Amino acid sequence: MKKVYFTDRAYTKILQEVYEHGENETGGVLLGHRDEENDIWYVIESVPPGPKSIHRVSYYEYDHPYAEYELNKLAKQYYRKLQLLGMWHKHPGRMNTFSSTDDATNLGYAGDLNGAISGIVNVADGFEMTMYYVPETLAYEKTECIFDESKIPKKYFESSSKYYEDLIAKRSQSFTRQDAGEQSQVEDKIDKLLERINPDIMRAKLNKELDFALKKDETSDNALFLLIKNKGDSMVIKNVKFFLEDGEIYYFNETIHKNILYKHGFIEHSLCCEIKKDETKADENVREEREAFDEKI
Repeated sequence: MKKVYFTDRAYTKILQEVYEHGENETGGVLLGHRDEENDIWYVIESVPPGPKSIHRVSYYEYDHPYAEYELNKLAKQYYRKLQLLGMWHKHPGRMNTFSSTDDATNLGYAGDLNGAISGIVNVADGFEMTMYYVPETLAYEKTECIFDESKIPKKYFESSSKYYEDLIAKRSQSFTRQDAGEQSQVEDKIDKLLERINPDIMRAKLNKELDFALKKDETSDNALFLLIKNKGDSMVIKNVKFFLEDGEIYYFNETIHKNILYKHGFIEHSLCCEIKKDETKADENVREEREAFDEKI
C-alpha cells in the first residue's frame, strides 16, 4: 500500500488551518519528496491558502499570489529543494470523497506532477485525514496516512543555511573588489563634473589647495556627498550632494530649486521638471541656474 508520511511541522499547520476556519472549508499545498521506487511520499511542509483566500461552508479558494510566493520561499529553505506533491482540503461533515470540482483540481495536479497526492479532512468525529494517490487517469487509490516524522529520512530535514552563507560570503568578497574600482570611477567622474561646473575649484583640487572627501549618504543607496575644505582646515566650506544613476552622476542644488536635478558628464544638460516639454526654455533655465550656482559655490 502506498504511504504518505507527515512531519510534525506540516501536521501542525494543517491542524491549525482546520481549527481557525471552523465550519468553513479550507486547505493547503503539500511540499516534500517522493520515493517513487517504494511508493512513499514525505510531506515536509504544508502551505496555507493565504490571507486573501475565500472560505465558505462548502467552498474555498486560494490566495494564489501568496501561496505561490510562500511555496517558492519554503522550497528553497531546504538543502534538498522541496517539490510540489499535491494538496489537501477540508470537507463538511463526514464526506470523504471528491466532488466534481475536486476531480478537476486533482487532475491538474496529477498531470503536472506525473501523479499527485490529495487529502480530505473531516472533523465530524474529531480530526480525520484520508489521503489518496491521484494518477493521470483519475483512478483514485487510498494511501496510508502516517503522522510520524521519525520515519522520515534525516537528509530531508537539512536546511540550506550553509548554502546561503557561502553565497553571501562570495557576494561580500565581490562587493569589496567592486567598491575599490567603483570609487576610482566615481572620483574620475567627479573630476569631470567639477571641471564643467567650476574650473576654479577643479584647479584648486589639482593644485592640492583644497581637500576633498567623499562621504556616503546613509539615507540613500545611490547618493553621496563631496566635502570641500581648505587645506589643513577641518571645517567644510562646501558640501555638494551627488546621485549615481546608471553609471552617470547627477548633482542636486538645494539652494536654487528643490525639484531640479542636473545631469552632467557625457550628455547635454537636461532639466528634470515640467518645463522640459519646452526644450528651448529648458536649456535657458539650465544655463541661467547653472551660472547662479557657479557664483554661489
